[in-house]
Amino acid sequence: MLLRSALFTCILVLCFLLTCTSARQFHLEAAMYTTGSTSDRLPFWTGAHRDGLFNERHPWSGFISLYGTTPLTLGSFDFEAGAQVFLRQGKDTKASFNQFYVSAGYGSLLIYAGFTSNPQLHEKSMFIRLGGDLPVRAYGGLIHYVLFGGTTPGLGRNPGGFPDFWKVFFFGAGGDDSVIYEQEFALGDHVGAWDFGLDFDISGNRLWLYKQFVIETKKNLLFNAAQDGLYGLAYFRENPDHWWSSLLWEFVYTKNQNGPWWAEDPDRPPGKSGQMNYYNHYLYRTGWTYHGRTIGSPLLYPRLEGGIKDQNRIANNRILAHHLGIEGRPHPGLYYKAMFTYSRNYGTYRERDLAEERGEEYFFTGGPEQVSVLFEAEYRLPGRHNLVLLTSLGLDLGSVFPDRGGMLVGLRWVPR
Repeated sequence: MLLRSALFTCILVLCFLLTCTSARQFHLEAAMYTTGSTSDRLPFWTGAHRDGLFNERHPWSGFISLYGTTPLTLGSFDFEAGAQVFLRQGKDTKASFNQFYVSAGYGSLLIYAGFTSNPQLHEKSMFIRLGGDLPVRAYGGLIHYVLFGGTTPGLGRNPGGFPDFWKVFFFGAGGDDSVIYEQEFALGDHVGAWDFGLDFDISGNRLWLYKQFVIETKKNLLFNAAQDGLYGLAYFRENPDHWWSSLLWEFVYTKNQNGPWWAEDPDRPPGKSGQMNYYNHYLYRTGWTYHGRTIGSPLLYPRLEGGIKDQNRIANNRILAHHLGIEGRPHPGLYYKAMFTYSRNYGTYRERDLAEERGEEYFFTGGPEQVSVLFEAEYRLPGRHNLVLLTSLGLDLGSVFPDRGGMLVGLRWVPR
């Protein structure tokens, strides 16, 4: 019955997209995957950044996915609609929309809309780029996401009307109908980043340096906790058909969080207040997670058992991590990428303090180390069937996750 419903949904989505445009403009992909692991969970990078297709808690599963997009141009206006549906077969059999969106553009202005439920989500980004055709270019901008509105048990409905949207848009404080903390600070649960970088043209190749400063509260707009964030260096060859076409190094540091103590605690040293508790929130208690997965950097992750402890869903948001990546095309039709991540993990300030007060042992004391590795390859099969074979191997070694290996094998079809 579930498979029949999933196939029926796929047909409806295809019909909707096909009616929006001609078959020549329509883009369609279909894929089948299977996953497995030596443990009761998939390795970290095997499950992360897969758009929620795979359930890390049920590693032995099979998947069918169908994805379609269609553009439409009316004068100076550009529109696009897209959808993805999938069927997952295993212990957690499920058929669902994974993506469903529309976008509209006019010139350089782009508006994108998805579908969210209670609470509401606001997102925006604004960038300035300087340098034009010069060999050195600079950019800077703001990335901003906010959860607001919705209903909190024991407190009732949170402000979520149109006037509240403008408060959220400009990091404004809440009104009398909001809880006291939001009246003092900002309405809603804010996350984002100041994003700055330099882009160098080196004989047609590209060198990219960048830094993202964390935004969790309104204070971060003034670069409080400036050492926290993402530091990056990437190099891209002009010709992608090389055994290595791009290299990446990133460093993530989120330990500071504007200090280890609560701002209102008179017994703590001055100038050390903060505990921003990245991706957690006292009203939106699941934090920046969806179905147990982090919305944002997967290196800041929820507790593995999926629960909420002391109002924290994200169990580890103080980390130091190095990430290396390489990709290339060593042979026509063959693509690969490899990733290596080393991290030290310190949990959260809040739970560290609570464990100390209760005389309990804290798992993240001392910063347990973790290594996660992924190697993935795609090979376009000979012939006119437009089939691509995908294989992936993942490995976890360390003190946070159990030592484990995992695999993914799939077949993707693109009509043209």
